[in-house]
Amino acid sequence: MTLALLNLQNVTLAFGSAPLLDGVDLQVHEGEKIAILGRNGAENQP
Repeated sequence: MTLALLNLQNVTLAFGSAPLLDGVDLQVHEGEKIAILGRNGAENQP
């Protein structure tokens, strides 16, 4: 097993009082490709 190029552990993130991430772990190794998908909220503009 190779060392991770990126290693995140127990990441928690909130926007105001809205939790976005809670206890997320992520490891990215050389040669891996990742994508984080989801709504970006662009259509919610007034």
